[in-house]
Amino acid sequence: MKLTHFEQVEYFYERVEGWLLVHEAEHNLILGICTDLMRYPEQVVEQPYLAVAEQDGEHLGVALMMPPSNLVLSRVAQTEVMPLLARDLHGRYKSIPAVVGAMPGAQTFVEEWQRLSGQRYSLVQAQGIYQLEEV
Repeated sequence: MKLTHFEQVEYFYERVEGWLLVHEAEHNLILGICTDLMRYPEQVVEQPYLAVAEQDGEHLGVALMMPPSNLVLSRVAQTEVMPLLARDLHGRYKSIPAVVGAMPGAQTFVEEWQRLSGQRYSLVQAQGIYQLEEV
């Protein structure tokens, strides 16, 4: 499993857009943030965290964070992706304000983050996503 980082949102978006659109309703936050960053690059105060986890050329998960904003995690193909992301983020940041993502992946991430950083976590809000598929 390999983690690839991106300095520019355009390259990140180009790499992950098709994969994110397969489950567009679940990934609308990541897609929207990327679109905003490409339209309004002056909003970028600090280098964003843009990463994709892959194995054998297949996307397993995506993470995006605009410090000091929350970390946003995509749905993951394997929860084993989350400890990799947590270790990588821990090497770059002392703390994360909050994590937004689907279960069980987000839970796996915060458990590993707590183990690494000592930063405690709690579930603030559980939400669901609905997608209209037919009218």
